[in-house]
Amino acid sequence: MASVADEPGGTAADREDPQPAPPAPAPVTDVPAPPAPAAVVRTLHAPPAGVPRPGTPPYGQGGGPAQPYGGPWRQTAAPPPQQQKQQMSGQAVASFALGMFGFAVVTWAAGLALGIVALLRLRGRPEVRGRGLAVTGIVLSCGWAVVLALTVPSLIGRAADAGTVPVVEVGPGGCFEEGPDSGGRLPRRVTPAPCDGPHRGELFAVVPLAGGPYPGADAAGRATATGCTARHGQLDLDPRSLPAAVRVLPYPPTRADWAAVPGWGLCFYVSDEPRTGGLRRDRTAYTEDQLTWLTATRPLFAALSAEPAGSAAEKPEEYRRWAHDVSDGAARARAGLGVFPADRAGGLIAEFRTRLDALQRHAAAAAVAADPALLTTAVATLRTDLGALSDAPSRTALGLPPAVPLQARS
Repeated sequence: MASVADEPGGTAADREDPQPAPPAPAPVTDVPAPPAPAAVVRTLHAPPAGVPRPGTPPYGQGGGPAQPYGGPWRQTAAPPPQQQKQQMSGQAVASFALGMFGFAVVTWAAGLALGIVALLRLRGRPEVRGRGLAVTGIVLSCGWAVVLALTVPSLIGRAADAGTVPVVEVGPGGCFEEGPDSGGRLPRRVTPAPCDGPHRGELFAVVPLAGGPYPGADAAGRATATGCTARHGQLDLDPRSLPAAVRVLPYPPTRADWAAVPGWGLCFYVSDEPRTGGLRRDRTAYTEDQLTWLTATRPLFAALSAEPAGSAAEKPEEYRRWAHDVSDGAARARAGLGVFPADRAGGLIAEFRTRLDALQRHAAAAAVAADPALLTTAVATLRTDLGALSDAPSRTALGLPPAVPLQARS
């Protein structure tokens, strides 16, 4: 170990009178507290080397006032992220609004479609609201669909039935606008119309049927047709005045009609084209002279209209019976018209009676002709008489409507 004398630069005086040793330091009693957490933050967020602290003037420029301990870096902690405001789905709002007013078909359908579209677009997008409105709009739209499906057909039916009545409720003598369809059937409901205006249907009779349980469609149809034919003959004293386009249409009751009012069938005059004027006439619709004419001539014209089809050579017996009926009808007509004075209707009725004499003689000869050749000749003569027999002038003079002319077969 080196001694002091060996130290360079040492003097003898130094070696002889050394300096007293410095006093020992006082014991430390006040230990400074550790730095505050902000200091740690300041240290963690200290700027990199060479970058001045915020608020420190650039290098070479005068400094400003001293910053407090820690400086502004104590406030540089990262702020919490701001929560983004959620948006509302426009389709969901529209679906809810349309569902609220879904009483129109287009409205509820659009509300349902928009609600479904809104739910599909909201899937996986939590930042957009409106799922509840879309579901509500779908529910409301479906509810309106059910309500409209139950009520609209009834409303349409009521609108279609406005101004109509069931055909079975048309009273005798009542007219209506509808005519038969292509199958010859009347509709279940008809539109009443005045008989002096355009119409295609007229109820002229209600015929009674056998009571008890419903007899079936076929039996009810046959019974109604028989009753309508009889009533037509009783009510229509002038069948030849029925227009050629008009026909008698029986309306047998259905099972439902029978359950409501059992034991009745309806009889209608119908035409394919509109016509005017009622056809249902009873005895009160005619004058005394008109009734006398119609009563006297009706059997004759009924027999004339029943001429058999075919030739006398093919159906001799049928033609003999027909000639007999014509002869009988002509005799009854001549007798019935004898009550009119000779000058009544300008002598037209008397002239008509004269023509009936020739018709009666020729018809009686045909009725007893046993030889086919004689029968054929007698029938040809009878047809010639029919061609010359016209009651149109007498009808006009008596005030009767025009009648369908009698036309002999060729």
